Amino acid sequence: MGFFSPGTSKKRYVGIWYKNIPITTVVWVANRETPLFDTSGVLKLTSPGILVLVNGTNEIIWSTNTSRTAQDPVAQLFDSGNMVVRNADDEMKAESLLWQSFDYPGDTFLPGMKLGKNLSTGHEWYLSSWKSDDDPAQGVFTLVLNARGYPQMFIRNGTNDLYCSGPWNGLRFSGIPDTSTIPGFSSYFSTEEVFYTHELTNTSVVTRSVLTPEGYITLSLWVDQTRSWLAMASAPKASCDTYASCGSYGICIINNSPMCECLNEFLPKYPKDWDRFDWSSGCVRKTPLGCHEGGEDGFVKYSNVKLPDTRNSWFDTRMSLEECRRMCLGNCSCMAYANLDIREAGTGCLLWFDDLIDFKELIGGSGQDIYLRMASSESEGKDLLSFDLGTSIGADNATLTEDIKSQNSRNKEVDLPSGYMSPEYALEGLFSVKSDVFSFGVLLLEILSGKRNRSFYKSDSFNLLGYAWDLWKNGRGLDFKDPILEDMSSTNMLLRYVNIGLLCVQESAADRPTMSIVVSMLSNELVLMIGFILESSGYMSPEYALEGLFSVKSDVFSFGVLLVDHPGDTFLSGMKLGKNLLTGREWYHSSWKSYDDPAQEDYSFGFDTHAYPQIILRNGMVLLRCTVLDHGMVSSLAGLQP
Repeated sequence: MGFFSPGTSKKRYVGIWYKNIPITTVVWVANRETPLFDTSGVLKLTSPGILVLVNGTNEIIWSTNTSRTAQDPVAQLFDSGNMVVRNADDEMKAESLLWQSFDYPGDTFLPGMKLGKNLSTGHEWYLSSWKSDDDPAQGVFTLVLNARGYPQMFIRNGTNDLYCSGPWNGLRFSGIPDTSTIPGFSSYFSTEEVFYTHELTNTSVVTRSVLTPEGYITLSLWVDQTRSWLAMASAPKASCDTYASCGSYGICIINNSPMCECLNEFLPKYPKDWDRFDWSSGCVRKTPLGCHEGGEDGFVKYSNVKLPDTRNSWFDTRMSLEECRRMCLGNCSCMAYANLDIREAGTGCLLWFDDLIDFKELIGGSGQDIYLRMASSESEGKDLLSFDLGTSIGADNATLTEDIKSQNSRNKEVDLPSGYMSPEYALEGLFSVKSDVFSFGVLLLEILSGKRNRSFYKSDSFNLLGYAWDLWKNGRGLDFKDPILEDMSSTNMLLRYVNIGLLCVQESAADRPTMSIVVSMLSNELVLMIGFILESSGYMSPEYALEGLFSVKSDVFSFGVLLVDHPGDTFLSGMKLGKNLLTGREWYHSSWKSYDDPAQEDYSFGFDTHAYPQIILRNGMVLLRCTVLDHGMVSSLAGLQP
């Protein structure tokens, strides 16, 4: 603990930081709103038990408060980072402390802290961001635990909700699956207190969560070997994390384009808004509920989702899921139900009593089940069966109705001709929608080459697919063409089709695009996978490059390319992120120094092409974040914040 000046600032603050970490990492600031302007400051403990910071003229700059006076006050800084004031003779119990810094967090959440509310006193524990890396004064972002209904975390900009964590499910907040691998997180609900905390089981591990000036909450772990902080989890991470982005009864699917769609048996409330990619109005039911009219309702199960906003909910920790269903069915205002705690077989009951908002599909089986109330005509025999393929419900999660369940099927085997069979089915008997993509890729390459995969033989290639890849990686993709296609007008179109075929036949099903993406790529609506992007002809317009046509508009195209060839902090349609391996030229983003200064800052965002391409965020030479491509497609990129 001591005096410090953050970043490039000359102002002085009293702060707490780690003693044994070489990078000065401040976790708490006393006088964040009232800095000192010279080195004359003194921090002292007065006889009533109040910490006071004074300047050179003995003017009070900052002080603590207490409702009790101390006979023999002492101030003590613990290894946890908590600064406490107490009576020397008092035991170290929370109720006997005169004051503690953990009751007044800044931008950093440390193990042992609380985030929540004391329902008896009204005192809240919340995080507030710094204004900037150079100014620890309170910024515009806060992280709060909302205790209305079933508690959940919100990141707010002023009073506007930007991000919702989803409810606590016994292991983690339902919308932050990254924290499930990090032990020690827990929540506590009583009539007196509601809070979330983190207790380390291994005290040698150093972690911290920071609410950044840009509005992100990031959980980091100190790694001695690299002498740096490793980001373990962060939120929000993508456009689907924006609160209520798809409106009521809409679900956000990150790998879809557009990302929002209505839940099954719902329609856009205002279709024209949806056509403009404004989904905030949400969706409405196709068929009204029958409960209010004396009819019957049922439930449809949705799997692998982040649970919606719980501010208008009710919960009981002791009820079973069946009791929960009956209670919801018996109340016409109940719109959905789910297990409260997903540990073991699942326990507790959570009921929603308003329109469902802030739905999101989660990838990789990290989501939960929720049972949505529907009219009986829409719910009978229509429980949704979701095959977890690690991608999206709309395009990649096969949703089946009960009349085509496996037990109702007459087919006992999947019959795929030799040569079109995907590796995962041939070797392990695994079949998925990506198996069809593989078969389509084989068929496409056969059409382009005029050769059959099963009967093809070349001494240095295992099959037609290996031969296509050898030609492609050596820049000889045109040699793959069937001579009968000699009259094909566009060389680039042929290469594009070969590229798409190769994407479809990748060995790992997870690396193949979905069929909906294949359709988009064939119709030229999406760029190809980053690893296979074709180099353009510099500043040459498409009509000249493809058809040999030149006009005054060709110069306009060249000027546009010149602009997008030198990115700043923003990624626009038509831009590239990556590297020209022949010339060495790189396309990358660089942040502004601040919102008022567009000069280049140390933060950069681009591709690392040393191995399989990945997106890298750096501060100078320090790696901050690495993102592996999901199916090789870039769905969205936002401006890089200062």
